Amino acid sequence: MPSPKPAFALALAATFALYGAAPALSAAAKPKPGKKTPASKPAAARTGGASKAKSPVRFVPEVLELGPGEEDILEVRLTNTYGHPTVGSFKLLPTNTFQVTKTEWDGPLPAWGAKTYLRVRAAKNAEPGLHHLKARYYVDRAGDYPVLLPVRVKIPVAVEVIPDYANSAVRVQVKNLLSNRTERGKVELRNPDRLLQDQVSAILPPIPPGETREVSIPVIGGGIAPGEQYRFDVKVATWPGYETSFTRHLKFYDAPR
Repeated sequence: MPSPKPAFALALAATFALYGAAPALSAAAKPKPGKKTPASKPAAARTGGASKAKSPVRFVPEVLELGPGEEDILEVRLTNTYGHPTVGSFKLLPTNTFQVTKTEWDGPLPAWGAKTYLRVRAAKNAEPGLHHLKARYYVDRAGDYPVLLPVRVKIPVAVEVIPDYANSAVRVQVKNLLSNRTERGKVELRNPDRLLQDQVSAILPPIPPGETREVSIPVIGGGIAPGEQYRFDVKVATWPGYETSFTRHLKFYDAPR
């Protein structure tokens, strides 16, 4: 009968090997002294942060464009953040630069929201650039929301005056410099040399954003001498309220130059 000692010795050696390796594995899993294990980033940090909350007020157009002295209608779309029929109010605060007609709305607020319309006018001395008008929107049972209305003040039109000897006329080209509103208005010409007999007006056709329209005003008060210079006082006025006036000294030639 074989002796059990070899088998017992092998089993005992395996046991010691197992228990001897465990502390080594445990030590390998521990971080080294003085070195911190980086913590996992929060979900918001991993995704770049929470998205910016959408404003419950939408303006149409999103940026109101006005020339100095101009007035335009602003559509205000109000979201019901409560989700059920309630009441609410909206108020746009006027400033020294901007006047607002019907500055406040309040009343029943259906679950699908509401619309209101305001008229905003820029002062004639309004500085060109981007301005922000403060507004406040309140929804009962939901909260109070501060809102900013962007208003860009800019010169709305560019004007070019061209002498037209062949047709005994003065051509006035007007370009709409706005980006989101069609301009309308009129042109006035006055000539001290009596070529126009008096002030003459011409209605401008509608001018879409970025486009140019032209009116031709006949010179009917007398003959034009080729190469002679004549003074014309020009005024362009848009129906929303912008006006610009200037003087041009024009020479009429019998051939293009």
